[in-house]
Amino acid sequence: MNEVLSGIKVLKLYAWEPSFESQILKIRNKEINVLKQAAYLNAGTSFIWSCAPFLVTLITFIIFIYSDSSNVLTLEITFKSLTLFAIMRIPMSLLPMVMVYAVEVSLVTFATFVLVDEKNVLDANKAYVSISLFNILRFPLSMLPMMISNLVQVS
Repeated sequence: MNEVLSGIKVLKLYAWEPSFESQILKIRNKEINVLKQAAYLNAGTSFIWSCAPFLVTLITFIIFIYSDSSNVLTLEITFKSLTLFAIMRIPMSLLPMVMVYAVEVSLVTFATFVLVDEKNVLDANKAYVSISLFNILRFPLSMLPMMISNLVQVS
């Protein structure tokens, strides 16, 4: 806290406020652009995941009808298909969780491969950096299946 206050004091005494203000505003504008892009990506992904069950059903029916002229979409076929799609919804919602666990395992395997040198010695500096990066990535990866499952269950 002392360093922050002394830094503010230096800025005020030397009248560096305008130059630092412009630099901070540039950084804030970049951050706002990144946050907007992340929000658009999140919205697009959420929309795709929420529309996926409907689109899969629709595309399946269209392919069934147009694949052969003898295929006729009757009520019996439609209700059986809709029931099967409803049954498959739960296993399909677990699929992202399995994929995330596979990615976590591959990240650990890759980190082990990178951290150990040819003499099978673990470098402490590399280990600290890579474990920190892995822990940073682990939380978003662990949240992804829950978000996708919630979106699938809502739709």
